[in-house]
Amino acid sequence: MPPTQQPDLLALLAALNRHEVDYVLVGGMAALVYGATRLTEDLDIVARDMDDNMARLATALNELDAHSDIAEKASVFELRAMNTRWITSAGTVDVLVSAKGPADSTINWRTLGRSAQTVEHGGHVLHIASLADLLVMKLSVGRPRDIEVAEELAPGSSTAFTRHLAEQSGSVAAATDPDTPAHQP
Repeated sequence: MPPTQQPDLLALLAALNRHEVDYVLVGGMAALVYGATRLTEDLDIVARDMDDNMARLATALNELDAHSDIAEKASVFELRAMNTRWITSAGTVDVLVSAKGPADSTINWRTLGRSAQTVEHGGHVLHIASLADLLVMKLSVGRPRDIEVAEELAPGSSTAFTRHLAEQSGSVAAATDPDTPAHQP
């Protein structure tokens, strides 16, 4: 699949659900589900980092002919070791064991699972990060495109997030400067 096309979300969801993978959809596809208009070139999931789940995830990815820079096919070892990117017949999938959170914290499946939404999309069940968690993740990363998406979904969110981080760190400059990047309190 050429990298400029959107992933086939339904094919990816079908494989994940068929193999009962515990995951939460994050990133650009999650933002699209919430109404963002910025297209994405991959599917980002945070997976439960237990061997049984990673084995099911490897089976689902391999069903879609997954390969990466580190392995010719997915296995528990590669999936648990680090965040990985897999090229599949349905598109690129970024499998995250953890993601950047606010103030150098990390977010994992357990954190996201507490408030994840379960919705139906195209006849498939989809486990998606709550809008609040998605905004925190986007703003924590702090890339311009992530801030743009957060602002599209919740106008004013980047300024509020920056102020919140500044209050927690005691940074007066960050609290008063709306141009301070969200990931730098």
